[in-house]
Amino acid sequence: MDERYPEIFDALALASLPLQRVLDLTKDVVLEDNNISDKYRDELKNSIKVILFHSLELHEYLATKGSNFDFRSDGKDRYLKLREEFKEAFPSTLDKAYNLYELILNESDRRSLESRKNKDTKD
Repeated sequence: MDERYPEIFDALALASLPLQRVLDLTKDVVLEDNNISDKYRDELKNSIKVILFHSLELHEYLATKGSNFDFRSDGKDRYLKLREEFKEAFPSTLDKAYNLYELILNESDRRSLESRKNKDTKD
């Protein structure tokens, strides 16, 4: 195992909260800004999605290296601890009561399961 995996995991955990803050705030501002064109609004929304999904890809990559690097599995306690430490060091009114990454992955899992159930029903 590469000794840098734990460092990457910790860095992603620490970066996840400020990134979530930026994405939540930017999403809200972009949707409410009536001074930009629909085309530019769509480009900005896509930029937010790209940042989010690329960082999720890094999480998924690490999860393949061991369950202790999976923030929804054995790495969850460490991941949440690091996020909480960041939150205490840098409090913000922007913080939501959820982990955006986990929310997205759970929704993806749910949709995938639904899709498989629908496919099985058709067969």
